[in-house]
Amino acid sequence: MDPEEAARRFEASRRLYEQNHPRARESAPLSDVMTRYMSSSGLSRRYSLKEVHSAWLAAAGAEAARHCRIQGVRKGVLFVEVDSAACLHEMANFRRKEILAALVRQKGCERIHAIDFRLGALEPE
Repeated sequence: MDPEEAARRFEASRRLYEQNHPRARESAPLSDVMTRYMSSSGLSRRYSLKEVHSAWLAAAGAEAARHCRIQGVRKGVLFVEVDSAACLHEMANFRRKEILAALVRQKGCERIHAIDFRLGALEPE
């Protein structure tokens, strides 16, 4: 095999390898990679609950917050567990709109469009 033929074959195999094994054209900062990973894995939603907890305390007030525990946010609905039927009645019937309006003004809660209150036994923190 002559040198030109060897060079052509080498170049063809190199192109074929690069097509089947693409590599990043340029590197990305680790912070960008981690942000994309956190979003795709769902971890960012868990971390954003810290913002929801502090916003809940500000919106509902300390007294009401003592009787409630945030269970999570799914599809824009905030799920809150309350410790008594009386508190459930008050929150669901009298304070829901007021708290929701205060929540959506807080950072991290802009996508919340509803609150679902449920009766449950709160465990001491």
